[in-house]
Amino acid sequence: MRQPPENIPKRFYRLLQRAKHRSITLPLAHAILLSAALFGLGVALSSLLTASSISEQERLERENARLSWKVDQLKKRVADAESKLTLQTEQLRQQKKEIATREQEMQPLKKRLSMLESILAKRREKGIHLLAGSSQWVDDGLELNLVLVKGGNYPREIDGHIEVLALRPDDMVEALRFKDNRKAITFRIRTHALVHEVIPWQKSWRPKQLVIVLRDHHERELARMSIWVQHPAVPAMEERHS
Repeated sequence: MRQPPENIPKRFYRLLQRAKHRSITLPLAHAILLSAALFGLGVALSSLLTASSISEQERLERENARLSWKVDQLKKRVADAESKLTLQTEQLRQQKKEIATREQEMQPLKKRLSMLESILAKRREKGIHLLAGSSQWVDDGLELNLVLVKGGNYPREIDGHIEVLALRPDDMVEALRFKDNRKAITFRIRTHALVHEVIPWQKSWRPKQLVIVLRDHHERELARMSIWVQHPAVPAMEERHS
């Protein structure tokens, strides 16, 4: 027996053969042909859709692989940027620390320069001057620092002494004594002199202000300055218990 084509089922083929030999009516043959054609179309569409689905899946897989590669590249770039940022942040912190250290080291130099500029300015003025007076409490007593400046070229040198007066709590003034029970600090200057003394302290009261009086060897007053006494900071714990 002759075999049917591949795209037509055997049952439809046998019906077609019977219609050919007029063993079935012509309308039925037409219906059989239409069914066979629709079936073949369905098979073709199914194959087409299956091929299209496979092609779309392959395209999606390629797109997914491409996006995954881009994500990996972005992760690497972000990691590199974070590493560079961390390094730059640490370098900036070190630079700020170094700048702060240099500024701290420069503070004494700035103070010294300012003092020298003040001394030079007073050197152009006649007379004797008191500069940079300061006083604070230390373990041994009351520390006193002064700078004496002689202005002008005449006389060539000046000698005299320094008296220190303390303002008492009752608003009275008391002359203080230095080591070895000295009443004053003697000096002799041609341009300028630095004075540093520690006044022993055994009194029950502490002054808030000192008055510095500069006199020549004839007891004439040359200059005068008031100085506030700096008190050391009291720790918070000690302040609460006091």
